[in-house]
Amino acid sequence: MKKRGIQKKILITNIMAIVIMTVLMFVAFTVYYVFEHHRQFNETTTHKTETAGAVINQITNIADNTGIQLGNNPYIKEMLTELYFDDNPSNFFLDEHVEENTIIQYLLPFLIKQDMIYRICIYNNRGDFLAGGTSVLSGKVNTFLQSSDFKHIEEMFYNTPATRIYAYSSNDALQGNRHKTSGYIRIIRPIRDTNVIHVNPMGYIEVQISTAGILNQLTEFDSEEITVYLNKQKLFANGTTLPERNTYKETTELNNGFSLTLKSHNSDENRVVFFTMGFLLLLLSFLVFSLITIQRRAILKITAPLISLFTKVQEASWDEVPKIAGIAAEDGDFDEIYELQKSFDYMLESLKDTMEKNVMMRTEKINAQMLALQAQVDPHFIHNTLTIIGALAEEGDGEKVKESCQRLSDMIRYNSDYSMQKVKISQEIENTRAYMELLKIRYEEAFQYEIRVQALAGVVQVPKFILQPIVENALKHSLKQAEYPWIISIDAYCQDKKWYLKITDNGVGITKEAKKEVLERFHELQKLVADHLLKSMKIGGFSLINTLTRMYIYYGNEMEFQIDKNENGGTTVILGGKTDA
Repeated sequence: MKKRGIQKKILITNIMAIVIMTVLMFVAFTVYYVFEHHRQFNETTTHKTETAGAVINQITNIADNTGIQLGNNPYIKEMLTELYFDDNPSNFFLDEHVEENTIIQYLLPFLIKQDMIYRICIYNNRGDFLAGGTSVLSGKVNTFLQSSDFKHIEEMFYNTPATRIYAYSSNDALQGNRHKTSGYIRIIRPIRDTNVIHVNPMGYIEVQISTAGILNQLTEFDSEEITVYLNKQKLFANGTTLPERNTYKETTELNNGFSLTLKSHNSDENRVVFFTMGFLLLLLSFLVFSLITIQRRAILKITAPLISLFTKVQEASWDEVPKIAGIAAEDGDFDEIYELQKSFDYMLESLKDTMEKNVMMRTEKINAQMLALQAQVDPHFIHNTLTIIGALAEEGDGEKVKESCQRLSDMIRYNSDYSMQKVKISQEIENTRAYMELLKIRYEEAFQYEIRVQALAGVVQVPKFILQPIVENALKHSLKQAEYPWIISIDAYCQDKKWYLKITDNGVGITKEAKKEVLERFHELQKLVADHLLKSMKIGGFSLINTLTRMYIYYGNEMEFQIDKNENGGTTVILGGKTDA
């Protein structure tokens, strides 16, 4: 037989619950961790994008402010104003080196302080052109001033309030192919007479920002892929190329139509996630093992009394218990709780049978005792009646002897009929009437009786032989100590679903001591169980107490009993019980 089956089942159930909960927690934490890792990386990418965008905004703002300051320089404005009204088509600055050097001096501070500025150009539509920073070729300058690019610049500022335009050149049109460049951003501002806003420009100042210089400012983002756009058109990128997998892209809008896209590759994502999940799995495995060990010890400790109880049940000498254990062993599925349940079911059935047998035995014992009590009147009553008949015979009154014998025969027949333990009140009264007629034959006018029976009360079932002993008791203890005539009144009636028998005599009445004794014994009866009640009843004992005992066995606390001394002498006894009992 398998041992401790219930312990194994509880342990397996708990292990399954722990494993399921652990797996759910592991999955939930994994999802949360991956999501949180992605969120943090996205936040970092967003922050980097915003930082790179701020750098580009700062550079373009510096370049734009450079154009503003140089465009408002009085000397430069005055020089361009004079050249605006000069009809000489040649480049003024090629011949006038003093003015050229003076303006270059104004440009140098901006070129030196801001190393990302590629070139600063000042020119107009009269053929005049000056550049500071990276050198230019005269032929390329003339080509530029006659190009569609220059015409586009003029169109953008003629008869409009525009203050600047942004453009991009991937190669240096002022140097030619021999000079390699990574491209530059052009910020072009018009130089106008400040007193007249909407007049055509007198010239233009162009600040060129090298993309190489911009990328030098973004070296901290070399591991990211950065692309800069102007009006949605791609300008340049930092040259870094990232794989698509585990790469996150963020785009931010910058000032003046610029935008920036930054791609960041989470190269450590898989490694960090796998390492963290592996560590967590090992930790959870250790916790699960610890919990299972603790559970096992707790289950063994908690179920130990149950196993001990089952062992004792198995070792008991009941016939059915070994059979149950045998069946469990054959089936190969053993559960102490289930087997205990089956064992106790058999025990309860056995206990039920035993209790039913005990009840039957006790009922038979009560019936036998009742019959014995019922029969106890025979010796007393027969002795008294034979005494009366003997006295009548001595007097030679044959008719009364014959009547007495007939009454005695009726009473003996009633008392000896043990087939019924309950009879109608009318039958009980007729039996008592026969007894009182015998008394009347003996005492003639010295003894009188009255019987009043309510119509419904006559058919009520009551315990047999409860009325005549009360009348006999009245004769013995009350009437014989009083003067003639002796009078007994019997009333039978129903009230509030109960029947009542009221017996009244005109004798000396019950004394306080006797009444106290009767009530005390009656109260003692109410505290006794059936077996003790039977022991309290004695053949030939005090007839009133025996009658009360038999009634209490039938009616319990629903029984009615009163005994009192009448004001004008005599005693009244009232018996009663439920009509449906």
